Amino acid sequence: MCSTLKTGTKAYMSLYPEGSTDGGLRLGNVVPDFAMETTHGNFDSFHEWKKGKWAILFSHPADFTPVCTTEIGRLALKYDKLAAMDCLVATLSVDPVKSHQVRSSRLFCLVSAYHVDCAIEPSYVIAVEHALWLAQEWLEDVVAHCENNIEIKFPIIGDPDRSISTAYGMIDPGTSDEQSLPLTIRAVFIVNPENKLMLSLNYPACVGRNMDEIVRCVEALQLSYEKSVATPANWPNNHADIPLPDGTRSTEFKGSVFLLPTVSAEEAKERYPGYHTCAVPSKIEYLRLVKKDDVAAAQQ
Repeated sequence: MCSTLKTGTKAYMSLYPEGSTDGGLRLGNVVPDFAMETTHGNFDSFHEWKKGKWAILFSHPADFTPVCTTEIGRLALKYDKLAAMDCLVATLSVDPVKSHQVRSSRLFCLVSAYHVDCAIEPSYVIAVEHALWLAQEWLEDVVAHCENNIEIKFPIIGDPDRSISTAYGMIDPGTSDEQSLPLTIRAVFIVNPENKLMLSLNYPACVGRNMDEIVRCVEALQLSYEKSVATPANWPNNHADIPLPDGTRSTEFKGSVFLLPTVSAEEAKERYPGYHTCAVPSKIEYLRLVKKDDVAAAQQ
């Protein structure tokens, strides 16, 4: 639930426009909606699938590649924790799909199962089915590489025509058709309950993502959203030892957070009466620390 402070989260989020003037996807924008054909079935709308929840959209360049195999496995290990935080997870497969022959009866079953309009090109239907079939086969490798200690509980979205990847700015539509392997799209998007983009990460194909950092980001974003606070660098391992006005030092502020810059002095004192303002040479009172226990105890 979003913070109720008038000068808190809502005021801070208003600084980010909901849309862009050039079609690019930026922080604070409402993310593009799309129909989803996944390993867990068919969904008409990404927005409806995640309605009222946080969600992570996690793309990877290709199935049957070493880094992606470890990433999906590590993400699966974090799934239960993310689910406990009421955060959905979906991964996006943009594997290039080659045409292949299928029996007519198999195509008929595919169209029926996915409720695909017969007006849609059969080659596209085949491509989607083939991509998802490959994804299921690849997931067996993912599980085996993690010594069978995981279960893949999140859906993999098929994007054989790269329309979703293009809408989210992960590839250049003018050059993507020339790429046999779209190495530029190893991305993470964290979306809030209002379908607004709160964080995006882009990695090259040669560097695997850190799942602990992704979980930390979700925790930080939810805390900010609910409590009108901002997490310092290295949170929650921050401010372990700070000076106090009386010349002593305190270790009680480890894991503390800052009040958002938009929070007024009046609401700060009302909601977080024990907050500490760090002294700086400028004498501007903007480093307003709140202990983690005080944050947990405060109402939204």
